[in-house]
Amino acid sequence: DTIVYLDCDTIVMKPFDELFERQDFFVVSDNSDELVFYEKYQNHDMLLNELKKDKLAVDKIQKSMVNSGVFALPKKYRSRQEFNNMLDLVARYNDFIVHSDQSIITIWCFINQINISKEFFYNFQMVFVSSDLLFQLRPEQIKILHFAFFKPLKNFEPLLLAANFIERTNKLFKEFS
Repeated sequence: DTIVYLDCDTIVMKPFDELFERQDFFVVSDNSDELVFYEKYQNHDMLLNELKKDKLAVDKIQKSMVNSGVFALPKKYRSRQEFNNMLDLVARYNDFIVHSDQSIITIWCFINQINISKEFFYNFQMVFVSSDLLFQLRPEQIKILHFAFFKPLKNFEPLLLAANFIERTNKLFKEFS
């Protein structure tokens, strides 16, 4: 009853059957400094009024972006009412948001009090290679690799460096485990 969406720039590294068992919407944090709303609008009266209607605060939501490249959508959220709710969010927030899909899903998660996951092995974005997250996860834990921002044919050099780094890190972990 749960649909799992994967962006076309993802590679499945390991089975993730447990995502199909989720009873609630599942999405992973973008873990970046990406903003939900354009900075120039974050104190705009119209935006603040919309957020107030939804009982949200700009400072709480602003740096909590999801990454919509992988998510699990249980049946209870696949209704005409939820679809209309999402369209309503787009109509009300579209002028203020930075990323159309990710910003709207982030707002929707906050309104519905859905936790944004830190289980990055379900959506390990290539930009994590240059962050502390690389050292929090072993490469063999990664279930879904996401080429967000770095596309294989466009950004070949950074990807080659990242792959080389992951391979060397994996060997190092094996030596010491």
